[in-house]
Amino acid sequence: MAGYRGRIDSRSAWRAASASAVGAVVLLALIITVGLTLRGSSPGAGSGSQAPGSSTASRIAAASPIAKAQALAAAEEFIGRPLVSPTVDDPTDWFGGRCYEIRESGGASFSVDVSTGRVISLMALPFPETTAVNFTPRQAQAAAAAFLTAHGIPFDGLTATVELRDHGCCKEYEVTWQRYVNGASVPDTRRVGVDPATGNVFSFGDYRVSYAPVPTPAITREDAIARAIKKSGLSSPKIEAVSLTINESPILPAWKGRLVWSVQLSQDVPINPGSSVSYSSAYWISVDAITGEAVITGQG
Repeated sequence: MAGYRGRIDSRSAWRAASASAVGAVVLLALIITVGLTLRGSSPGAGSGSQAPGSSTASRIAAASPIAKAQALAAAEEFIGRPLVSPTVDDPTDWFGGRCYEIRESGGASFSVDVSTGRVISLMALPFPETTAVNFTPRQAQAAAAAFLTAHGIPFDGLTATVELRDHGCCKEYEVTWQRYVNGASVPDTRRVGVDPATGNVFSFGDYRVSYAPVPTPAITREDAIARAIKKSGLSSPKIEAVSLTINESPILPAWKGRLVWSVQLSQDVPINPGSSVSYSSAYWISVDAITGEAVITGQG
């Protein structure tokens, strides 16, 4: 999938980065900026009863699979302008099915679902270019919400989190809306990237697929951690992260749709026996929340 980010592994603590005088003026500017940044039009363009980007998808949703030309039309309608010298790749897999990857020369890139014609991700230029943080997490969330609303992308009933991600060269706010059922995250997620220096929205992902009813886990969190530690073979690991989720990872295709505990462990290990120099050994382990079966899905 196109994107300027990795998966969310942690949540940062927030500081109020702006004085109260910024207030409503900044929030209004954010909403106007969102409309200008990715639609490439005036603040009033695309207004009306129909959400931008929805009509093309609805017209072609009945066709399966859609043609490349239809995917390109959906991308152009979503962004509100013709793409510059676009290329449309053959369909590739994503966890919800298949999608076309569309790129314009020196500009935006899209993923468009093959079955529905829905734009499921967008990466637009420019990327964040500085480490400056001129907007608060609340303002970043307001900008992200305005973008989703303008494009007819629902997020009601989802839990919002905001993370300031530091890439070294630059920073971004990643605003995520996630649905939880019985305490488990399900494949119903929205992610929006906001430039913390300018307030511009530069990327988004709309990842929602159907899923079966979520069972109550038979394996407790503590039991899942114990099983993960045993599977890793680490003697005294640090528990980095634990979450309950419906598996949609391509790493475990045979477990698709199963309720799993995702456990991340780490431990400092000497480079050589007796050495005072060590490195951090990390494991990512999935534990079936019903049967207790544990599988190592990553190691580094």
